[in-house]
This record gives sequence, C-alpha cells and structure tokens, in this order.
Amino acid sequence: MDLVVLIDRSLPGWIEEKIVIDYVFHIGIFEASKCQYINLMKIESVLNDYSTYVNKSIFGRYIPYGTIENELKKLSSMIDLKIEGKSVEGRNIYSLRFGNGPKKVLAWSQMHGNETTTTKSLFDFLNFISSSHALAQEMLQSISFKIIPVLNPDGAEAYTRVNANGIDLNRDSVDLSQPESKLLRSFFDTFSPDLCLNLHGQRSIFSAGEGPFTSGLSFLSPAVDASRKITEVRKQSMRLIHAIYSQLQSELPKQIARYDDAYNINCIGDYMQTQGVPTVLFEAGHINDYQREDTRKMIWKSYVVILNALMHGIEHKGDAEAYFSIPFNQKRFFDIILRNCLFGDSIIDIAIQYEEVPKNAKIIFLPKIQKINDLEKNYGHNEIDLKAKNIKINGIKMNKRPQINDIWSFITVENKDIVLERG
Repeated sequence: MDLVVLIDRSLPGWIEEKIVIDYVFHIGIFEASKCQYINLMKIESVLNDYSTYVNKSIFGRYIPYGTIENELKKLSSMIDLKIEGKSVEGRNIYSLRFGNGPKKVLAWSQMHGNETTTTKSLFDFLNFISSSHALAQEMLQSISFKIIPVLNPDGAEAYTRVNANGIDLNRDSVDLSQPESKLLRSFFDTFSPDLCLNLHGQRSIFSAGEGPFTSGLSFLSPAVDASRKITEVRKQSMRLIHAIYSQLQSELPKQIARYDDAYNINCIGDYMQTQGVPTVLFEAGHINDYQREDTRKMIWKSYVVILNALMHGIEHKGDAEAYFSIPFNQKRFFDIILRNCLFGDSIIDIAIQYEEVPKNAKIIFLPKIQKINDLEKNYGHNEIDLKAKNIKINGIKMNKRPQINDIWSFITVENKDIVLERG
C-alpha cells in the first residue's frame, strides 16, 4: 500500500526541507509515526487570526502597573492567578498557572520594567489559550504553564530597566540580592521547567545582519560557558528558535536575528541553561512602529510557534546548527540620520537616537544627538537629506557645531518645520 504525503511548501508553516510535515495518510488512516507531525492547518488558522485574540485594553509602550493588575483580574477562570510575593516597593508579583500537560514551561516578562512589548503579547496569548480553538486545547493538554507577566513591577511603574533599588535583575542571577530575583529562582527550583522563556525588548539600534534591515525580532540560545560550547541542552533551544525563524521569516523577511551569545553567568538565561534547562531569550525589536504594536503581533506569533514546536518534540529533531544561519544582530541603526547638514563651512551627517521619557502615562521620544559623522555604514529608521541647506534648530538659526546629547525637537528647512520628537 502506498503512503500519500500531503505537503504545501508555499505555506509559512513549512519548517525545513529535512522535515516531512503536515498529514500522512495510509489508505485513509493517519499514521503520525511515519513523520514528524506538526499540525500546520491548526497553526496557520491561528497565526492568520491574530486580531481575534489581541487585548485591546493594553496599548503603547508605557503600561501602568495598575492596568496590568486590572487585566489580570479579568482572566478566564481556567487560569490560576496567584500573588507570589512583593517587589521592593511592596507591589504584588503574580503568577499564572494553567494547562496540565507533561511538558512544563516557565516564562517571565518585564524583568526590565521598560520592556513592555512581550507583556502585551502575553495578554494576547492568554486570550488565545483561553479560547476554544483546537490548537489552544491541544496546548493545554500537552503543556503545564507557569507565567510571571511582570517580574519587575516597580520598574514597570517607573518605566526603568532596573528595579526600585537600581539593580538590573538580569545581572543578579547568582547574587540574588533582590526580592524579585529570589522569587524567580524559587519558581525555577520548585517548578522544574522543561523550557524557560526569557522575555525582553531590545533597542532600535539593531540590524539583522550588516545590511539595511532592522532587527524586528531576535532570539538567543544562551551559552553555557565562556567557550560557548554547543551542548545538547543548548541544541534544544537552538532548534526551537530555528522553528520560529523558519515559520515567520516569510512574513518578516530579513528582520529576524540572533542575539549575542557572550557568556555571563549573572544573566538569568545563561544561568538556567547552564543548569541544564533549555532557555530561549526573546528580544522584541523595532519594525516600523515606535509603539511596537507591529512587533507585539510578531512576538505573539512566536509564542504560538515555539509552543507548537515544543508539543511535537522539535527540540529533539533536526539540524541544530541551522540556528547559525539566522543573521547576527549588528548595531547599525539610529532612529534618525540627518545627511548633508550645513554648519558654517562644514557639511556633516548627524545621528539622532530617541531617549524614552515617561510623561502623563505615555512615552515621549526625545531626539538626542548620538553621533556626528562616520556614518557611512549606518542606517536611519528615518533618513533626511538636508542637501546642504540652511536650517534652524528648535526655531533658532545655529552657526556653531552641534554637540553630542543636544536635543533637537524639530528643524526648519526653507520655512518648513520637520518635527523629530515623537509623543
């Protein structure tokens, strides 16, 4: 009897040519043992229907912690919400438990308080996992989840990377000097996860490779020692990352990258992978939108893809070295580059980077000069050619050379204002 293999390589769900996936039928009877089975039809129906699951109550870069707590209270009764401890300033730190499968996933977001995109995506994922979709139900039967939606609530409220004591929690995995760090370690020790998801956001400075392609998403399988040895545990997270890359690269071409794997045992991902637990770092980057709603959608899709891959054992299958085909993050971008600026007798190029400042429950993006000249190998998310014309800065004609950290809210060229600041 002949096996009939149905494969559609045009779908973004086609993982890699070495893996035969989709449905295999033997005279009308599905034989999952004949191939690596990833249910593409289910995952495609989810990924194409993001708007069904988006939490519309959470938007933008700054999310007050009170908003997070209000949204947690609205979650489905199938999700076990628990106060696990307190931050330095006494804010509640919550965990979410759901699913009853044999594989255990521990995930945490906003270890850095000003990195909100992955948290928004988590709430979208919670809407999905609470739905009646067949893939959501399969995940609940295959995976047991423990999620900390915001590990650093004080930093989230203040919109700072560090906690209320000024400590970077992602450099505290060994010292455990902070209550938030101790809490995460206790989850790791008691929950005994099979996979850890370390959810972060990266600056808009990164390109995916050396070309003019912004790094919208980047991922890392952390090193386990200074030599960056490729262990079996590391291979598992490498395969899962490559599954995301393969699934999403057609939707985000040349904008998915691989994060720097320099070893630092004080970083939580390095620590956990060194302890023998596959760990994946997510970095939500800049695509087109400074509110990062476009990135939010792609991070949500990444959650669905990696968990689907985990359900079907992809961490143990395929060529782990394919991970290194993903472009490496490079620091090639600035938010704005002003080309051919005339100052006196000189024509210069000026790179501007936004400083994110919380104000009235939203983020103001203040344009500050970061670099002058030597920008031939750099790109701007917004590039403006001033064509050696006279300009005014913030309404004032300037003859002196600009300085690093000068704030240029707007420039005027031929009586036309060009606003650089964003609100």
